[in-house]
Amino acid sequence: MSQDASALVTRYQLGPILREYRTRSFPQLVGRAWFGTLSCLMLGGLSLGGMFAIVLLGVFLVTGAWERVREEWLGWLYFALILGGSALLGIAFLLLPLLILMALIIKGRIHSWRIYVCTEGLLVKKGRVNAFRWEQIDALWQKPAEHDLLRHGILVLWQRPDTCDVHIRGAGGRQVVLEPHLWSHFGELFAFLDRQISARLLPRALNALNAGETLDFGDLQVNQNGVSLLRPELGGKASATVPWSDIGDLKIKIRRGGLGLPTFVDDPLAPRPTDHYCVVVEKRDQTRMRWDVPTVTNVSVLLAIKEIQLGKPPDQAAP
Repeated sequence: MSQDASALVTRYQLGPILREYRTRSFPQLVGRAWFGTLSCLMLGGLSLGGMFAIVLLGVFLVTGAWERVREEWLGWLYFALILGGSALLGIAFLLLPLLILMALIIKGRIHSWRIYVCTEGLLVKKGRVNAFRWEQIDALWQKPAEHDLLRHGILVLWQRPDTCDVHIRGAGGRQVVLEPHLWSHFGELFAFLDRQISARLLPRALNALNAGETLDFGDLQVNQNGVSLLRPELGGKASATVPWSDIGDLKIKIRRGGLGLPTFVDDPLAPRPTDHYCVVVEKRDQTRMRWDVPTVTNVSVLLAIKEIQLGKPPDQAAP
């Protein structure tokens, strides 16, 4: 552990450091991108070879040459497939130096990034330092990654299309974004953050509910009466509340990158492209309601409240 990290942790009163998380190693960065690129090019090569074979067959038929080559058509087909595959495989190997250069640039930018998990809080070093004490954090949620080259530079080229970033919001609206594809052991890190943040937020949420307050969980609202959905078409107002007495269960699923949550299969007719969470309300009369929404914050806290309201111990909550 560097002296700089110890000094920062002491400065922000975060307590002893429990674990340091680093970005992925250079071979991991290169391996992921190279494997994906090579796979795409191989499939593209076979497709190109197939198209070339179809064109070649058409030429033979139109020119009348089919009678001379029909005994050898299988050999021509192999030739076309091998030609297309070899061409794109050659391009893949020509791209190898470019991929290595890209990885070096990325690793050079992020090699000093660190996440320090401490007894009293979290320290994130990504160019600038963001420090949060656990009790200062008021929201944790997942959101699809923004593939914006102007904002994120060359790092965008290393993101998987199904990448889901993790957002942490502290007091005053200050936020930090963590990219799972860039960090080693991120599943372990997310599970620890979720436990620490939820353990502080749940007692506060229960006290607020008992005081008659309404709690916001992104696009959902919860109070002592039940659960409601915030509707953009109603100017951000909540829909009619589903009473707790009518709810048999409430499940939350996520479209992709489901850290700690099950994923769901898209219904192409229901969700908008921005809808990332699926909230399923199973009612006691055996009917269901499905809400597709962009954001649900503090899912573990919401599920614990659900279990308590439905008369189950919170430690039996299941995603």
